[in-house]
Amino acid sequence: MTEKRAGVQIPASRRKRHENGSGSAKTAYSRTIREADIVKGIYDGLTLRGRTVFRVGQWRADRGGNDVDTPDIFVWCPIRLGYIGIEVKTPKGTVRPGQKVLADAGKSVIVRSIEEAFDVVGEVMT
Repeated sequence: MTEKRAGVQIPASRRKRHENGSGSAKTAYSRTIREADIVKGIYDGLTLRGRTVFRVGQWRADRGGNDVDTPDIFVWCPIRLGYIGIEVKTPKGTVRPGQKVLADAGKSVIVRSIEEAFDVVGEVMT
């Protein structure tokens, strides 16, 4: 059974029960932030703001893919007449060397939250 909280579907397997001080049980959510959740939030938020956004379906290199360092999202920037890549990482996620090269070259940015991505896109669009 899933439960919806703050717009996110949380499966029962990710919820745990615990006893509070009064002896009644309540549901506590012990969910770590996944990169996929951040990517979805950025994509949905930018799309709702009228931006042209593309998600990149990536294959992991260990599973036969070859686009390891491709950013997760591309956003059309009419002022720059091109796209900017957004590489999403969790707060504790590590940046691979190829991703750092793209970011250093100005071809992409590395963000660790939805808000950070909105700030970056806002700066690029002005």
